Amino acid sequence: MLRVYATIKNSEYAPSLKSELRDLASWVQEIHKGMYDRLVGCLPCSVVHGSDEQIYSKDSTSIFANYAERSPTSPGNFYDAASTALLASTVYRAAQFLGQNGYLSYADKSRQALSTQIRNSSSSTSSLFPFYAHFTTDGVLFPVVDPYTVGALATSISPEGQAFLVQMHQAWKDWKKASKSGGERCVALVGSKGSILVVFIIWLTFAFV
Repeated sequence: MLRVYATIKNSEYAPSLKSELRDLASWVQEIHKGMYDRLVGCLPCSVVHGSDEQIYSKDSTSIFANYAERSPTSPGNFYDAASTALLASTVYRAAQFLGQNGYLSYADKSRQALSTQIRNSSSSTSSLFPFYAHFTTDGVLFPVVDPYTVGALATSISPEGQAFLVQMHQAWKDWKKASKSGGERCVALVGSKGSILVVFIIWLTFAFV
């Protein structure tokens, strides 16, 4: 929806499609509210899944569960770093293009959670990458959904997950740049000066596709 919005907004058809642009902007905000209300809020929370009502406390990880309406610890559910990165990327884009800033703090918490470094006494200071809570030493994002088996935890690389991470990083960079200049900037798919980690992830994604 954000891509369609940006395409229309920058086209000759923008004046005649104002109501459609408003709809797209409204739908994006509706999805963000629906999702981030599952991630944060009062404790405990009552969630209805099918005919069952579950009562559980939301944790402070800022990472979405595979099924956002269920507890991350419920049977068959698990944390999903891929969808977390994708949603955060859309929050930055919505802030940049739609002026929707209500969920920026939540997206920042998710981005920071995915970027959390952990100390390891056996790690070498000369290693290319420090150890991250949500990356293997090869730069693979985890935990993520298996792209070939719906509802299953991936045991190997997810190209989609890697791509979503790059999208989040670039969206964050573009939003920061636009907010500093006080205006809207064109969307760049890949920055010219991305971090070493993100560059490596891009290479790793295509290497396994």
